[in-house]
Amino acid sequence: ILKRVNDDLKLLNETFNNAEKIAGFGYWKVNLVTNDYTFSDNFYRFLEEEPKSFRPSLENFTKYIHPDDLEYVQKTDQDSIENQIPTSILYRYVLPSGALKYVISTANFWTNNKEESFKIGVIHDVTEQFKKTFELEENNKKLVAINAELESFNNIASHDLQEPLRKIQMFISRIESNDLTAMSESGKGYFDKIKLSANRMQNLMIDLVNYSRTIKSDKVFIKIDLNQMLKDVLEELSVNIEETKAKIFIDELPEIFGTKFQIQQLFVNLISNSLKYTRPNIIPEIQISIIDFFADDLKDAVNDTSDKIISSKDYYKIIVSDNGIGFNQEYSHRIFQLFRRLETEITYTGTGLGLAICKKIIENHNGFIKAVGMPNIGAKFIIYLPK
Repeated sequence: ILKRVNDDLKLLNETFNNAEKIAGFGYWKVNLVTNDYTFSDNFYRFLEEEPKSFRPSLENFTKYIHPDDLEYVQKTDQDSIENQIPTSILYRYVLPSGALKYVISTANFWTNNKEESFKIGVIHDVTEQFKKTFELEENNKKLVAINAELESFNNIASHDLQEPLRKIQMFISRIESNDLTAMSESGKGYFDKIKLSANRMQNLMIDLVNYSRTIKSDKVFIKIDLNQMLKDVLEELSVNIEETKAKIFIDELPEIFGTKFQIQQLFVNLISNSLKYTRPNIIPEIQISIIDFFADDLKDAVNDTSDKIISSKDYYKIIVSDNGIGFNQEYSHRIFQLFRRLETEITYTGTGLGLAICKKIIENHNGFIKAVGMPNIGAKFIIYLPK
């Protein structure tokens, strides 16, 4: 019987040692009467030492603790013993190799059947977790700095850069009203180029500001009535709609949750796109339709195998289609890139930012957007937004 008990104890001890290795912790114990210490094998390994290579003691327990943390650890341990309260503290070890190891030490009290009191603790290596947390904090600091820079850029682009441009446009308007007839034909040609360049610069600044606003996304979503929003969008674009005599057909749309100014910007950009890229002598027709869509079918629909798809939600599939100049489908991935314009668009004004803004807005709303086109037939922009 005694042999069997010893064998069982040996097996139990081996199991415990293996469990220590797997879990990445070390075990220590101190007799509060005799002040005798016990270190587990993995506690020695934890300190980059061979098991049983030195006598367990308070001195050998503390000599590896980082000097800046030692006083804190000793005071916490003293308070814990005096008040018989468990502890869980974070501190650092400096190992013989010079490596720095972050640990969480958790300890509690126990009394055996001989009325001997012990403090028992477990040291758990959290170095990798701490490094990741530190990296995350550093990245968050960088993001805060980037957001501050974006805010500064918005202010500059919205005010400081726009002000001289407004003056240029004001003088252009005065010249048009008072002095244009006095110019030579070549002078008028140069003047037209100045006017076009000034207008393009203004549009570029507006689009840059809009794009930077989408990068600093407001994650507080509100309920948005898409029907009312589309009315507001059509009112905003009413001059262009009248000039092109465009026909716009809109299905009954749902309410969604999102950032209002971004969703409005999305539809302004998409409808403006359809009004701009029209075929000669063809009245523009724009259709906005919607159908329900299941998350299970979304991977194939958007050709996305990442974890961005929210499998627990179904989606709205919103299609904005037109009968304009369209585009070659092989270039569909390029049209959402910053400042990227297709060869078929070079005769049309634009900054190359409008669709990049749309893509960023959709990403901010955990959705997807793709483009389908045929030259001289038209284009479709298909949006998937979670319900």
